[in-house]
Amino acid sequence: MIKVNFYDLNTVEDKKLLFAVIMAKFNGKWIYARHKNRQTWEIPLMI
Repeated sequence: MIKVNFYDLNTVEDKKLLFAVIMAKFNGKWIYARHKNRQTWEIPLMI
């Protein structure tokens, strides 16, 4: 299992971060997508 920490903007130096997860809200609700090959809800990814 991956441990996820939440930080306020500009509280951690960029060089100390390995990657960032960016999520979005719409009408006050978090946006998730259902993966078609799994039974999981995930963060939408656009490549």
